[in-house]
Amino acid sequence: MAALPDHVHLDTLYLPGTHTTTLTAQLRGGIRCLDLRFSLIRDDKKGGKPLLWAYHGPVPQGREMGEVFQELYEWLGSEEGKRETVIVSIKQENTGGHEFAALVWELIDSTRPYMWYDQNAWPTLGQVRGRCVMFCRFGFESGRGLHPPIWPNDKPYPWRTEIGGRATVVQDWYGVRSPLSIPDKANLALSLFDSSSAAFSHSPTPEEDSTSATASAGMPRKVDNEPPTVPFRINFLSCGTFPTLYPSHAAKGFGAPRFGIGYRGVNRLVLLGLERLDDAAPAAARATSRGDVQHVVVRAEDLQDALPPPPPVGPEEEEKPPTTGGGDFAGETLDRPQLAGGRQRREGQGGMMVFMDFWESPHPRKDSLVDRIIEMNF
Repeated sequence: MAALPDHVHLDTLYLPGTHTTTLTAQLRGGIRCLDLRFSLIRDDKKGGKPLLWAYHGPVPQGREMGEVFQELYEWLGSEEGKRETVIVSIKQENTGGHEFAALVWELIDSTRPYMWYDQNAWPTLGQVRGRCVMFCRFGFESGRGLHPPIWPNDKPYPWRTEIGGRATVVQDWYGVRSPLSIPDKANLALSLFDSSSAAFSHSPTPEEDSTSATASAGMPRKVDNEPPTVPFRINFLSCGTFPTLYPSHAAKGFGAPRFGIGYRGVNRLVLLGLERLDDAAPAAARATSRGDVQHVVVRAEDLQDALPPPPPVGPEEEEKPPTTGGGDFAGETLDRPQLAGGRQRREGQGGMMVFMDFWESPHPRKDSLVDRIIEMNF
């Protein structure tokens, strides 16, 4: 972010995120979104005093919220971090919503409130350099922070909402139960990188609840006449279901797939899929210039192959007749000539937060998914 001008809006950027490595290692490795989960725990040794402890699902991380924030402040105040910003998504992992929210804001307001951007509108980089940007996935009674009005639980498709005044598409299917479904998860994540995919024109909008960002089973409704601009996207690569698929195996794979033993994880499959999308884009763009709308297809069977892929010759492409919008929701296709859209920063177009599970910064860092996402901004 330090190399980008102050007028660039944060919601036009492509930002890698995660939650598993130590915070400083993540930030130094290029991570600019943090998916932080906390539980409200009462300390019996202190008369039942409520404390906010970092958790991920049922697993405690052994740190209080204040410690986590202090590490963030130190990095953002350093020479390396003073021209950067970090989007901090905070989610409550247990019950007690009103008390949880009050404790979060009490901690922030009583320590370093000037380190936080807490408006429900996307800022420019100039407004938030050296600061945290609150992405609020807990009670919203205060009206502070970027806030998704609802968060449907474990939907196996992308869904549409509005966050901070920007149309947004979210992919958060985490309940993958088998290694055989990992390519399906990777394909779903890849669909948000391709502006010709159905994720851009067919994403349903859940019923909104303006008071909470907790999980909901709200039924989707169809959306007609979607705007032509690329929306902001939130893309979770994490998944898994105990005991049939451990999250670490879903993210990183298992065994030695290059020798035909085991399988690749979501992180690697998405990186390979992005390479194939890029290889296919020039041919698709030439076809578009002739008036044909091409839709790049990354096939699940290609991604599932445990052997190294052959030199890319371009995946299969599927032709669909263009429409001008307003058609039936189940079959509507929007004419989107910019097929590279969806994975390159453009003024006025939505960017993406990409949350990875079990990301480990390689040494030396080369050809990683984090690097690929960062490159989308330049």
